[in-house]
Amino acid sequence: MKFSPSSQAPAAAMADLLVVGVSSSPEPGALQDALGAFGAECLAAAGDDFTGAAGQSAVFPTFGRTASQKVALVGLGDGTPADLRLAAGAAGGAARKAGHGTVALALGDLDSAGTIAVVEGMFEGVYRFDKYKAK
Repeated sequence: MKFSPSSQAPAAAMADLLVVGVSSSPEPGALQDALGAFGAECLAAAGDDFTGAAGQSAVFPTFGRTASQKVALVGLGDGTPADLRLAAGAAGGAARKAGHGTVALALGDLDSAGTIAVVEGMFEGVYRFDKYKAK
């Protein structure tokens, strides 16, 4: 797995899956800043069950409204390193299950502890041990 930071807008990220973080107490317009009106539509489509709790996720096709093929909303909880690890793990799991090769993460401004937690969470989410699994 290869990580590289980017300063481009999340909606312009060329990736198979764009992951956008949603906190449990969302700031008005934070999701709209990342995805425009499409972000609000995705949040509405996720329904009342999606509260932004750590580890929650909802995946949607973009229908060409962003540069990526699909967008995933992941719950960031309160933004603690443990919550960020769960969010990144959910994103990695969604990417692995769908077979996506490239993932763009838009989880907000992260400090060093948050960045480490996100990298660890992604590794945990995409990891799969199937050495002894029958083919």
